[in-house]
Formats: sequence, structure tokens, C-alpha cells
Amino acid sequence: DGTQYDLSAVRGVKDTETVTANHTISEALAFVGKEATTKILGDDGKFYYTTGLVTAAEMQDGDAKIVIDGYLYSIDEIVQVSETQTDG
Repeated sequence: DGTQYDLSAVRGVKDTETVTANHTISEALAFVGKEATTKILGDDGKFYYTTGLVTAAEMQDGDAKIVIDGYLYSIDEIVQVSETQTDG
């Protein structure tokens, strides 16, 4: 369409995306070492809950994920978080 954009405006869009992604991974990292419960919708239309220790956080396709028992869950699927209990 011939529209021209100022390079600083384009950089501003990219900078905003980077800040958002970093913030999201920071949120996911905050769950590591805590017990979390996730709620996911199964293929059968029922909701399923998983509770376990969050052992890692990572970005996948621009979405922050946590790892529980080797499975990835979006931070949007977390419904409860608690400190882990230590014996003694």
C-alpha cells in the first residue's frame, strides 16, 4: 500500500514484545520450586487437574510454560500455588 513507517516506531513495537516475553518468563520462573495445581481441558471435554512440584520454566512459541512431572503447562492453566512442605 506504499505506507512508510519511521524506524523508531517499528523498534518500539519489537521492544514492547521483548519486555512482555521477559516479564512472562519471569512469572513462570517464580513458580519453580513451588507446588502448583493446573487445570486443563481434555479431549473428552472434561477438566483435569494435575498437582506437583514445578521443576522448570521455559518459553515455547512465545508462551511461558512450567514443568510438572516432565509435562509442560501454560502459566495460564495454573489454578493454585503453594510453598512446598519440608519434613522436620
